[in-house]
Amino acid sequence: MELANETTAGQGDLRVVVAATVRENSPYARCFTCLGVQLMVTEKVVREAAQILIVRDAFVLKRRVCYTCERTEDVMIPAEQS
Repeated sequence: MELANETTAGQGDLRVVVAATVRENSPYARCFTCLGVQLMVTEKVVREAAQILIVRDAFVLKRRVCYTCERTEDVMIPAEQS
């Protein structure tokens, strides 16, 4: 599926940005909505990038309280912290 590897014009490789942001936020995890706000992109775009990162076993989903909005949501954390 080559479309998942293409970058969006003007955004660079969003997967790299999402991965770096999640690691920088650590140990404080943000839900996908708040991560999208932090990166100034839609939640959908963040979820698409996250899906690839999770499949590659670099990150995992955990049910936690979001550091920003304080809702209990699925958040993405680095696999080595799970």
